[in-house]
Amino acid sequence: MNITKEKLVGFLTIFTAIVATIIALASLSTLDRRIAIASVALIVFLAIIIAIFYFRERENKAFEDFINAKEPLLPTELEVRDVRNEAELHKIAELDEKTYGKHSVDFQGLVDWWMCYRQGIYALFLHRELVGAVGIWPITKKTFDRLVAGRLKESDIRQDDICEKSEKQIYWYFADIILEKKYRGQKYRGQKISFFLLKYAARAWIKEGSLADTVDLCAIAVTRKGKEFLGGLGFMFVGRKTPEGGLIYRRTAPVTELSEDFEKLWKKGDELQSATPTQHLP
Repeated sequence: MNITKEKLVGFLTIFTAIVATIIALASLSTLDRRIAIASVALIVFLAIIIAIFYFRERENKAFEDFINAKEPLLPTELEVRDVRNEAELHKIAELDEKTYGKHSVDFQGLVDWWMCYRQGIYALFLHRELVGAVGIWPITKKTFDRLVAGRLKESDIRQDDICEKSEKQIYWYFADIILEKKYRGQKYRGQKISFFLLKYAARAWIKEGSLADTVDLCAIAVTRKGKEFLGGLGFMFVGRKTPEGGLIYRRTAPVTELSEDFEKLWKKGDELQSATPTQHLP
């Protein structure tokens, strides 16, 4: 039974109980009726409080399932984790430059961001080789507003624009998704490699990112696949571009809603990926 049906059943149950109580009260004496009314009012009040907590718990179930899923572990050949040293950052900067060219952030800029927030990049390793990464960075409201307004490009973001780890962070920049060229479009055990990266990085971010209950995300798309992916996650084009021509996307949503949408995306598998034939890794 879904949440909407459960709420309807709960409402009808409470309504029926109240109507039945009113009918019963009509046959009582005045004194008995006053006592009964007070008792019923207390019972109804407690029932409402219980219902509120029950339905809130049900609505949070998707969030809890997403971050605590009891699914099989990643294949031993694959690993998704946050970056641990500058050597890994250097490899990511090289991949970023190869993938996005003028839209990429240079190595020193990446180091500056990472020194401020060490969990801002999640990397994908295949046979212990770094083959991809995705960045999700907490930023200041001022920086967020400038990005959304089209007054900044990604490489303009400086260390003081990145927030240190804090509780209830609202504003986030969903940065580049990069993958070594020879692995783009390839699958491992029936799933595209890029989805292993995105799935486990998103789960780690939601679980460890000290998020506010509702978050505001912005992202920049410079490729067709980037636009399709952001659209699949519910991001909306704001109608503006960066100084370099990247399309600016934004999404404001409760974390529970994001969790549900991430889960839907994983279930859809690789529908949003390239339509070209794929190769399978050994």
